Amino acid sequence: MNEKIFPTMNIIHGAMVTGMILFFAVLVFLQSGLPSAETDFSSPLMYVAIFLTVFALAFNFLIYPGRIEKVKTGNSSAHGKVTNWKTIFLIRCAITEGAALFCLAGMFVEESAVFMYLFFALLVLFISFFPSRNKIQSELELSSEEVAEL
Repeated sequence: MNEKIFPTMNIIHGAMVTGMILFFAVLVFLQSGLPSAETDFSSPLMYVAIFLTVFALAFNFLIYPGRIEKVKTGNSSAHGKVTNWKTIFLIRCAITEGAALFCLAGMFVEESAVFMYLFFALLVLFISFFPSRNKIQSELELSSEEVAEL
């Protein structure tokens, strides 16, 4: 496989994870500790955060596999499949990171732990995306000939 794809995608993924964790740390520092566990569902930010979290989960478990299936069954070369995978992967990361960062902003504004719990759920999901050679090969179901072509 193209050796430049993996370090690039790993660096992008690692930078996104690091950015989310550092943003969380800065917000906790600015709030002088973790938010309270009291829940006030009267805030519209709470509903938006829940909607974005559900949307991110739906994208990751319903839409993403369908897009990968289209890439697998397409008539493109192995290089084309990997290029299409990179695009779909970056969209997946952006949607999940956007929802997680919104949850952090809600945590800062509302000082409610529910936003923090949503953030941690999205962070764990995001970390599970870490792109590895084996994961890409199994997701795209690349044959040994296609791997050699890269």
